[in-house]
Amino acid sequence: MSPSDRMALSIGRSSPRLQRGGGALEFALAAPLLLGFLLAMIDLGRFVLSAQLAASAATAVADLASQTETFTAEMDPERVVTGQEIAVLMMAAAEVARPVNLTADGALIVTVMANRGAGVEISWQRRWGRSDIAAQINPARPRGVTIAAGESAVYAEVASTFRPWLLSGRLLGLQEGWQFHSVAVRRPRLGGPVVAS
Repeated sequence: MSPSDRMALSIGRSSPRLQRGGGALEFALAAPLLLGFLLAMIDLGRFVLSAQLAASAATAVADLASQTETFTAEMDPERVVTGQEIAVLMMAAAEVARPVNLTADGALIVTVMANRGAGVEISWQRRWGRSDIAAQINPARPRGVTIAAGESAVYAEVASTFRPWLLSGRLLGLQEGWQFHSVAVRRPRLGGPVVAS
């Protein structure tokens, strides 16, 4: 038996041990990638859930606002007693959007646009949460509906910032948070919501 045959035979005998060591090495190299994919999937799921909750909150607020004929100007959620104050909308949006924190991470903007015969204009607008988030509703191009003379529409916008665990700027060089914006529109059911003075 030649020396190369003896070496091949000895390697073949220790093959299970080498295979176990090779498997451990492969796992050690692949584990960070698998963990990264798992965290990325969790981040993606959280982002989709947050966007759906924001859309649900915007729809709920637009629906509630469209059913109310007159709002008082009271905006403090601690002083809501009659159920007609604008603050009820914020409480509803915060409840629907939970666990998304609209007050700290986002904003709720309620806008009523009306056409009194001279074109569409913003009748009134109220907001809660972050003041740096701009409204996306524009009287020149009302989204979702055509507002004819004598008609109005209620728009609810929910914006929030999503902060991922893995896909953030600290790890991959991307921005720290992603902002999403949901808009819902409803026709007033009782003649049009107005703000009482």
